[in-house]
Parts: sequence; C-alpha cells; structure tokens
Amino acid sequence: TVRFTAWDGANHTNSCSFTVTVRDKEAPVVTWRAGVNPSGKNIPGKNSKSGQNPDGYYQLLASDNCDPNPSIYIHDTGSSFVCGPYHSGDVIKLKQSPGGKPSCEPGKNPITAKVRLKGDAVLIAVDSAGNASDPALNLVQVQPSAKPAKSAKSPK
Repeated sequence: TVRFTAWDGANHTNSCSFTVTVRDKEAPVVTWRAGVNPSGKNIPGKNSKSGQNPDGYYQLLASDNCDPNPSIYIHDTGSSFVCGPYHSGDVIKLKQSPGGKPSCEPGKNPITAKVRLKGDAVLIAVDSAGNASDPALNLVQVQPSAKPAKSAKSPK
C-alpha cells in the first residue's frame, strides 16, 4: 500500500492511498558452464577430442528479475527422471549411463551432487512465481566403459 499526503501553502493537507501489485510474469534464465575438477587432473574442455567437458563437472547458473534464488532442476532426456532443486552457483558431477539407472546423490564439498542420467541433461529454472525458464540442453559425454573385450583372432 502506498500512502500519499499533499500540503498546500496554507498548510492544509489531504491524503490518499492505493495498492501497488507487482506480478512476476518473466521467467528466469538458466545455463551452465564447465566446472573445475576438484582433483585438478583435467581442465574442462581441454582433454577431449569432442570438445565436451571430459570430467563432467558443471556449475549451474540461474537468474531472475524478481526472485534472487530460483530453483534449478535437471531433467533426463532418456527417462522421466528429474533431480533438484539446486541453486545458482552449485557444482555437480554429471555422467551419462545409457543402460544404467538414473540417480542423484549428495556430493562431497565442493560438489553439491553426483548425477547419473540415461540421456542428455536439460536444465530448467523455476522462480517463486512459478515461471519456468526455457530449457538449457547439455549434451553429456558418454563415459567410456571398462576396457573393451579383446576380439577373437580369425583362423589362418
């Protein structure tokens, strides 16, 4: 509620009030960037011929014009699995396991969570008014499995 009081030169006053309603109609913006491997073994984006983040560490980022802390969710394109909510600045370890079961478990500081998906990852941010961001797709690098089986030699 806004109250307004006016005075004239003779010191007469008159007051009024009115209500201002702010409606958040704008969705948050969400993205992510390669995070730093806490072990320091690899530099994101530098150790892979594909140009993808070979370590799978990502920092989640979201902003909104009204909500200072929109919630971030990770959706799996290979299943109906969703994990979160996370906050802007959180760092996650992300792996793709096409034949595995999607999962999300707490990580060790500074990693907020370890996330395993069947498909690629899609980030969505939701603000306190319920506005959802456009999805941010992350094409996850498939982690190599154990050593490949040796092929049988063909008879001579």
